[in-house]
Amino acid sequence: MPDMIQIPECRSSKVVQLYISASDKPIYVCDIPVLGAGEERVFRWHGEVLKSTLQRLGIPFDQIDLDSGRTGPKKEGNGYQLTGAGLCARIGDMLNFGEYSRDYGIGIDLEHINRHCAPVFEKAGLKWRIR
Repeated sequence: MPDMIQIPECRSSKVVQLYISASDKPIYVCDIPVLGAGEERVFRWHGEVLKSTLQRLGIPFDQIDLDSGRTGPKKEGNGYQLTGAGLCARIGDMLNFGEYSRDYGIGIDLEHINRHCAPVFEKAGLKWRIR
């Protein structure tokens, strides 16, 4: 089984937060394309990050028209539920979460981070905050 809590490794990351059924374990995802001459930039949308995550986990989903006008997985499907989405800016050992998803009209889920992600971050020697 792939890691359920993925620590953002890049300077700027799109993140999605969800729960999968059956095990009630959270999935925290960072899926970042790095483009340019040494500069890391995020060019993917939250719908693409959610799609990639669900595919990686082998969870089927239906595509819909998103709030942003793009297409992507529904917020909730057979075996999963999206609870948060936003950005993470990593500077050294600090993870700064904020913003919201135009695809899904939701922001970072603070409870999800406090309950499930924070222990993983702390174990890795990372600090975090919500901007």
